[in-house]
Amino acid sequence: MSLQSEVILQIIAEVDRIDAHDHAKHSLKRFINEACLAAGITVVDRSERVRFARRLLDEGEPRPVIRNRLMTRFGIRKTAAYRAIDIALKLSANGRFLRKVSAQNFITGTTHKQEKNEYPISN
Repeated sequence: MSLQSEVILQIIAEVDRIDAHDHAKHSLKRFINEACLAAGITVVDRSERVRFARRLLDEGEPRPVIRNRLMTRFGIRKTAAYRAIDIALKLSANGRFLRKVSAQNFITGTTHKQEKNEYPISN
């Protein structure tokens, strides 16, 4: 990711911290996104797709519904929609795994590496 893209994503993240009405924040984010797309910067659109897919996954929506909503909202093809869903799922899986390992470490006082293959199964 380029420095320019990172700066734009930071600006969009900071919009959430502004003390303003949610509609105003959404309008500002949409304006930034549209300006970036007009300038050929697509990383903002991709990250927004993944965030949208992640939110829908958290709400329990099935993948075909998420795919259709991504295609409608962002005007993208089926493959791009599934790619955003896949990235959102990977973000979720990593977070759950890390939380699970942290909880196990807290409860048992061991680390994941110690537990892994401690008693290998032989055939």
